Amino acid sequence: MKITHIIAATAIVFSFLASNRPAVAQADESYAHGSVWTMTYIRVMPGQYKKYMGLLNGPFHRIYDEAAKEKVILSYKIIESMPRDEKDWNVMVMVEFPNWASFDTNEERFEEIAKKVMSEGKSYDDMDMTKLRVIIGHKMGRAIRTK
Repeated sequence: MKITHIIAATAIVFSFLASNRPAVAQADESYAHGSVWTMTYIRVMPGQYKKYMGLLNGPFHRIYDEAAKEKVILSYKIIESMPRDEKDWNVMVMVEFPNWASFDTNEERFEEIAKKVMSEGKSYDDMDMTKLRVIIGHKMGRAIRTK
């Protein structure tokens, strides 16, 4: 799957969340809003885990490290989990943005970084990711800092 498809899917989720957020009274001083996180839930195909982790350690790692260096994102994490059944996710990729606005406005910069990094090797278009993994879903959320 192209990086642009992942970003587009995440943008669609963001648009839905932004339009359906409940109104929250600003009078509550017990917490503060923090950074915005995107979460992609992935099911790695049987027998493909080592190869997929190699891709995350290679191109993915270089793209997201460069994006953090250029302040497009704050950080990223890869979480491994034991799936409940054969349809559940076993890898979650989390990407942290400073706020909703930075998530919305940095799509082009992120795409430029991905193209620059991928020009050094194989592109994702050349890789048949469907043999390695299935994307189960995407979510977005905002961190809450208690006071």
